[in-house]
Amino acid sequence: MERITQYLHPFHFQTLESTIEMLLHCEEKDSTLINKQAMDWFRSVEKRFSTNLADSEISLLNALAGENCLVSTTMLEVLFLAEAYQAITDGNYFPLLQKSAPMGLEKAPATLEWEVDPA
Repeated sequence: MERITQYLHPFHFQTLESTIEMLLHCEEKDSTLINKQAMDWFRSVEKRFSTNLADSEISLLNALAGENCLVSTTMLEVLFLAEAYQAITDGNYFPLLQKSAPMGLEKAPATLEWEVDPA
């Protein structure tokens, strides 16, 4: 992609099963490093949260459903946010999904309970 102005640099890459496009204000000399850092960050997030990667943290958590499981600080933050949004929306947001055929994933029944234990 072409630079838009002297200081606005476009970045474009694929990750998280998406096309990522960014327009960042930076100097030319910093653009390569910034692009690498952005790609690294998105790829680390994908490694942690992609349900399509068998060795991702979310896949491990899903495989251990119902069991105690140590998670990273980042995952714990996401789980706390999911709990908060569920409370704020009076249960209209329900973060749990279940596999269904043939559509893939769908919302799990509201009777299913979950709990985040920070210990």
